[in-house]
Amino acid sequence: MSRGVIAAFEGAPVFHFTDTINLPWILASGELRPTWNSDTAIGRTHFLWGTTNPDGDLTSGPQIRIHGSTEREWRAGAFHLVRFTLAAYEFSTWNEIVQASNWTPEEVAALIEDDKRRYGRSGHKRWRLRHDPIPLSRVLKVETTSFEDAETEKWWPLEIRPRRRGVLLRPNDPKRKGVKIGHRRFYSVPVNQEHHCYEPWLPPGERRSRYLYETYEDALADARYAALNGEDDDEYN
Repeated sequence: MSRGVIAAFEGAPVFHFTDTINLPWILASGELRPTWNSDTAIGRTHFLWGTTNPDGDLTSGPQIRIHGSTEREWRAGAFHLVRFTLAAYEFSTWNEIVQASNWTPEEVAALIEDDKRRYGRSGHKRWRLRHDPIPLSRVLKVETTSFEDAETEKWWPLEIRPRRRGVLLRPNDPKRKGVKIGHRRFYSVPVNQEHHCYEPWLPPGERRSRYLYETYEDALADARYAALNGEDDDEYN
């Protein structure tokens, strides 16, 4: 890679990716926060991660989930991806972090090789990191996409400023929060201090009825998820 291309990466906007599973809790906190990660060759880290690649990085948490444990929910439209755009100066480059760390060259090389083995490619030259939280007031832009939108590479603007009070749902509820995007509502519940999980529209085993859902769109999305997983859902036929 030429020095000119590297310089262009270093001055490019930084994209932080999340999803509507975590977005309610981000909005409630008012900031993007670093998270702990211990599943790496460089040991336990605590960073806010980003990339200069607007398509994202396969090593990021949301990408790992939609290609792994929550792929069926992603394809069924149970949650959306969310992309934050931030200024380049808010972050350090991967090389700057490596130089300032106590990681050995062998540990860094092992991390990169492991990512290549697990994800097929490594975009570490475009990784950006930060130790401290970033207030949402310094976010330049927020966008969202669904599985169907992502297939056509469409990202839609999402306004999260206080004047749009309807975006964050249940702001004071410590056990369940959600966001409203268009006519859809997306909820999640905490697993632990840093991790959350998608919450189906009704508890498992409870009889589904479109009249019990908060919106008709939610009922249709749940029916689509059931159909995708081969479940009987005659109630909607």
